[in-house]
Amino acid sequence: MRSKKADFVIYKRDTPKVVIECNFYSGTGSKPIETANAYIDFQRKVCEKGLQFIWITDGRGWKEMKNTIIQSSKEIDFLMNYTIANEKLAKIIPLLL
Repeated sequence: MRSKKADFVIYKRDTPKVVIECNFYSGTGSKPIETANAYIDFQRKVCEKGLQFIWITDGRGWKEMKNTIIQSSKEIDFLMNYTIANEKLAKIIPLLL
């Protein structure tokens, strides 16, 4: 994945612990598929540094690309939509720190 700053980074005692990326796709196409593949690779790199990765993604575009999101969920430890993130993120983050 290109070098970019993460959407969110959660720190504990000035040390990064959790990297969070968020996006929304209203349509289908190569961009969501490319992003999913890139985040699978990104998680590996993040984990090598001792960090956890959370990908929050949503949008009707995923309804037509179910296979991509299903495959990504097998590779990415914490993959959730906005509803799940809203309901569960406060419970998940303490477990990761």
